[in-house]
Amino acid sequence: MRIRIRFFNMLSERNYMKRPSGGQFSMTWILIGILVAAFGIQQFVIFVLGADQFIYKYVTLNMRSFSNGYYWSFLTAAFLHGGSGHLLANCLGLYFVGRIVEKMLSARAYWVLFLGAAILGNVIWFLTTPEMVNYVDETGKVMARGINPVYLVGASGGVFGIMAYFFLKFWDKPVVLALYFVLPIKAKSKWFFIVLFFGQIILGLPIPYLQSNIAYFAHAGGMLWAAIFCLFIERDRAVWSSLFPFVKPKQEMQAEGFSYRVNVGAPVDREEVNRILDKLNKEGIHSLTEHERSVLDQASRELKK
Repeated sequence: MRIRIRFFNMLSERNYMKRPSGGQFSMTWILIGILVAAFGIQQFVIFVLGADQFIYKYVTLNMRSFSNGYYWSFLTAAFLHGGSGHLLANCLGLYFVGRIVEKMLSARAYWVLFLGAAILGNVIWFLTTPEMVNYVDETGKVMARGINPVYLVGASGGVFGIMAYFFLKFWDKPVVLALYFVLPIKAKSKWFFIVLFFGQIILGLPIPYLQSNIAYFAHAGGMLWAAIFCLFIERDRAVWSSLFPFVKPKQEMQAEGFSYRVNVGAPVDREEVNRILDKLNKEGIHSLTEHERSVLDQASRELKK
């Protein structure tokens, strides 16, 4: 028998589910602070120390990063920005969406989501960017062929990953987003995900008049990581069913995106419930085993009696 249970009703009175404004740091604000501090250091190194070539060679992601062994640049590039406007756009995206997403995840899971999206986005950009380019004169004649001088900076891959996570979790729910933070657009969350994801892919293709200095494939890569995170790290069957509706889980119970089997005959152990809730507080709901979820489910049912 299939039963749908709103699992979080059981936890609504727990202190950590209420997200108190004091005594608990916001991961989103910490991340914004790190990005702003990194941008300040970047500007100091470039304009005060005059070491812009150091930043380009060792910190940004460029076509020589991999061949030179600077593998860390796949991560460090996410903490640099091309200007104050670039930084502001990413911080605003984090401010409006990140504060919602962080309430759905543990601190560790939040960072895995952001950093994983940033790194995968950077990897996909690197793999889809030509290493060699032609240098032409004013007439269009090829004069030489050399290393592509383009480089990548920005946290956009991670920000798009967080936005995609939000869209995936509220797939069929109507949401309102402000285009360019001004024009309100209302639609189901899934349409924002679909249009945004495929839009980034189309804009990233080498189509005349669509070329720009925006790393669209890095954005798409960040969104792809959000889907991987939901499907294979959280093992969220609700997201799986949304993306692949032809796949139907058999004889499983669902609770806010998690599927598991329940032994309804076993008595509830209060100490075990408290232990599991403490684990949930520290590590997030994705860390719970199927047995632990079934225990919380049965406890929830007894509380409703």
